Amino acid sequence: MLLLHRLLLLFLLVAALGGFILQAPANTPTLVMVLMGAVIYGPLLIFVRPAWRADPRQLLWFCILLMFYFCGYSMQVLSPAPLIYWVIARLALVVALFTTSSLLIRRLKKTSSPKP
Repeated sequence: MLLLHRLLLLFLLVAALGGFILQAPANTPTLVMVLMGAVIYGPLLIFVRPAWRADPRQLLWFCILLMFYFCGYSMQVLSPAPLIYWVIARLALVVALFTTSSLLIRRLKKTSSPKP
């Protein structure tokens, strides 16, 4: 489960940044793209380490953050043809990552709770 969670996290980062680069207009300066990428995907990058270590408390906050990304990606579903594939991939990865994070939280809580 933890390996799947980590793979989904890496795939989401690749799909998010790849889709972001393809969505930018052709003559966009590199500095602007870097700054916008930092603003949009900075919170996701902040949670990479806690999500990688699978700390239950941090995974809970990560799940809340993933809900915001889900809302943003679901608004992009009406994109034109080449970009819709990136949006669908990002939506599927966010849903899968949210699910694995929730299952990891549950599994880690069960293993750390004392048995009566």
